[in-house]
Amino acid sequence: MADPKIQFYHSLSTLLGAGVPILRALPLSSRVLRGSWRRMAQSLDADIRKGMSLADSLARRKRYFEPLEIELVRTGEETGQLAEILEQLSQWREFLRQIKRTFWSGMALPIVYIHAAALVLPLQILGKAILLKEGEVTDYFYAVAGILSVFYIPAALTAAAVYLTPSQGFFRKMYDSALCAVPVMGKAVINLSLSRFAKTFAMLYGAGVPIVQASEQALRNCGNWLVQQRLKGGCLNVRKGLSMSAGFAPTMDAEFREIWLVGEETGELEESAQRLGKMYAERAETSIRVFARTSPVLIYMLIMGVLAFLVVQGFLSIYGTVLSQ
Repeated sequence: MADPKIQFYHSLSTLLGAGVPILRALPLSSRVLRGSWRRMAQSLDADIRKGMSLADSLARRKRYFEPLEIELVRTGEETGQLAEILEQLSQWREFLRQIKRTFWSGMALPIVYIHAAALVLPLQILGKAILLKEGEVTDYFYAVAGILSVFYIPAALTAAAVYLTPSQGFFRKMYDSALCAVPVMGKAVINLSLSRFAKTFAMLYGAGVPIVQASEQALRNCGNWLVQQRLKGGCLNVRKGLSMSAGFAPTMDAEFREIWLVGEETGELEESAQRLGKMYAERAETSIRVFARTSPVLIYMLIMGVLAFLVVQGFLSIYGTVLSQ
């Protein structure tokens, strides 16, 4: 199913790039949408006809649009590069969609394994309840729920940490730091955050936003506290009129720092940032693909290990009973 925001951004960008006035482009763009998104686009059109800017109209609908998107649209309107900004937003949304698709397609098999294991591992409880009349059948379902809770409770806590905790603060710092320490997935998170920083900076700086404002906005859009700390010194350097790359933390990837430095020295910082955004986005996707390939194997091995333990435990209990007689 297509992402309505991607459709909206791409359609509006194409029309504006072809020279269609926004008062004609918005009604045409709304035709590719359905349901609440079509009604939202139609309400945008009504606001524009009343003399409101597109960015101000988007800001009234924060349910649909993120603060960064509103800021970029505002910049595009002020610099006359709205079509280009909208197309870049469309491409970025498509990339994030692909990342999510890759992750969940890789997690589908582990989820099946986990639920299958939860049903199989406590079968001895069910067998005793039915055949030997030892215990209740409900004990089996309690055991299944207990096994699943080992996976669902951490998943629920993780979701709560992401969606309920503030983007700043102690708990978010702890969560972001722990996430970066996860094998394979942590590297993907770091690469994705660096890509977000570089892409956001390239869009803003290329649209004519002053480098101080562009760097600070890109830092806020980074999405991970640990990566922000590695980049923060660069933004502070820019405020002082110094080299941005020289302010990056020593733990920053040397390759990232070197390409950024080349952009500063050659006066092609926008192009360097775009290159870094693309390069680290590809690395993030590769890491997620590796995680998606290895996680089913690890889950399978874990389940087989538990089954082997139960089998050995069963044999020991039988032979232990025989030997004790």
